[in-house]
Amino acid sequence: MQFSIIQILEKANGADISNDLIQNIKVGLMGPLAGIGDAITQATVPPIVLSIAIGLSANGSILGAVFAVVVLYVFAMLLTRFTFMQGYKSGQEAIHKLLGKQMAKIQDAMSVLGLTVVGAITASYVNFTITAQYTSKYSTINFQEVLDGIFPKLIPMCLVLLGFYLLKFKKFSAIKLIGVYLIISILLGLIGIV
Repeated sequence: MQFSIIQILEKANGADISNDLIQNIKVGLMGPLAGIGDAITQATVPPIVLSIAIGLSANGSILGAVFAVVVLYVFAMLLTRFTFMQGYKSGQEAIHKLLGKQMAKIQDAMSVLGLTVVGAITASYVNFTITAQYTSKYSTINFQEVLDGIFPKLIPMCLVLLGFYLLKFKKFSAIKLIGVYLIISILLGLIGIV
């Protein structure tokens, strides 16, 4: 049996609705609705805003930090007010709409947007440059230029995919992965490759 959010709010006006009913509805809706909120408030908007803020702060400007705080705060306040008011007005109909065919479309759109943002951040901010060169008496070959001519940002992409593989399938912790990358970077730096 499904109850509307309006019925829960009616308890405050004296309606005969038990506390257990309110708790059960909250728990029942937590999973499906949290997926929407998390996709927007944690996986979509903050990476976009923070990537813009990083670009603004690249030269030591405080503008990036101010931009990130203000935009994320305003977004959170507007989203909270909008979703609360929509839930209050629509009640049960909003849940049916969100959990119907439109929910699958929303999830697909958020997934595509999230993957696009992650790809853009990877290409923009992950760097790995090979400084080693091959020198003969006729020419000098810069390995990084050759790789960039074949596939720009190939090594950063491979590092991100390796990190994903280690985190997802080999159950590495993030700290362990950072340590492995740090040790590899130090060794390659000592050898003179990077």
